Amino acid sequence: MDDRRALRELGSSFAARFGRIPAVIANSPGRVNLIGEHTDYCGGLVLPFACDLSLGVAAAPRRDNTFRILYEDTGEEDVFSTKGLVPTPATRWSYARGVAWSLMEEGLEPRGMDAVVKGDLPVGAGLSSSAALETGLCLCMEECSGFSLGPRQRADICLRAERRWVGVDCGMMDQYACSLGSEGHALLIDCASGDVRPVPLHTDSLKLVICDSRTRRRLDSGVYNLRRKECSEGLQRLASLLPGGAKTPRFDDEVDPGFLEKIPRPQYLRVCHFLAENLRVREAASLLEEGRAHELGPLLTSSHLSLSRQMQVSTPELDLLVDAAVGTGSALGSRLHGAGFGGCTLNLIWEDVLDRFYKTVAEAYRSSFGMPPLFHPVHPSKGARIIESR
Repeated sequence: MDDRRALRELGSSFAARFGRIPAVIANSPGRVNLIGEHTDYCGGLVLPFACDLSLGVAAAPRRDNTFRILYEDTGEEDVFSTKGLVPTPATRWSYARGVAWSLMEEGLEPRGMDAVVKGDLPVGAGLSSSAALETGLCLCMEECSGFSLGPRQRADICLRAERRWVGVDCGMMDQYACSLGSEGHALLIDCASGDVRPVPLHTDSLKLVICDSRTRRRLDSGVYNLRRKECSEGLQRLASLLPGGAKTPRFDDEVDPGFLEKIPRPQYLRVCHFLAENLRVREAASLLEEGRAHELGPLLTSSHLSLSRQMQVSTPELDLLVDAAVGTGSALGSRLHGAGFGGCTLNLIWEDVLDRFYKTVAEAYRSSFGMPPLFHPVHPSKGARIIESR
């Protein structure tokens, strides 16, 4: 959702629901991760960018501590008070309540507000709609309450809401990409040190396309947290095997295979993915900095094979989308995008074969699953921002 559309549609929706004009409108982007999946929660490397699919939030302060939030795309509304707000088992309303609670954990007092949420960012497709929602709500809560956070502090507050309220023990990537995104750039994030470095993402005659399998996932189901636990336990075991208390390695070329073979399965598989994926991220960042984006394809496809076979987070739908894209030669590379268990693939395509990509992938997917996938070309965009404040 671009800024002009957000201003027009959100302003009208807010006025229709609450009978007044909004005091603030924020636009919060989704996150596309070029490469580096299931690495952030164990201190690895990731290479995401804020994309031009987004959620908008229009809000105005209230005189009490009540929040009324209308999710216009579903027609549902959440009403809650900050009084006695404590973490509860995950519900569909976890995000707004979690952000308000996390702000209070920071020593801040969010003022009640009315809000409308609307956008063109698919929910549950692996584009981090949850982080976009958290970040957009946080921006509006700040504006309505009269305090201002920096983008890193905002990301940390939203990350705490996701982990401790929603119950997804995720890494830092999504909230940092949504909050710190830079137009025309990916962000090379070192999730161990917290260092963030913009990397130019100039694809020129190349296109990045999200292909939505239309199968939805829920990361609070426990499987995601299990993968994190398995990877963490495997890395701890690897560290205990290394001589002289050596620091736990993060790259495939730093480890003697003999040590890896001493790790029991499934931890062995998760660690193998983690080490190889970090190396792929490092290589991808170097290619972008050297203006060689067209050489990213094999890294993407290699990442998918690892996510499918070693992390075991793919699905038949996602595997077919990758096979159809790469096997027909219409994509330079393809991989499942996001945490897996459903959602999307990310595809790198020459612009002049884009129509062939759409046709061949859609036909193959419809033939196997009875419906076409959805396609979303994506571009690196700005991070979350206030686009109007009165």
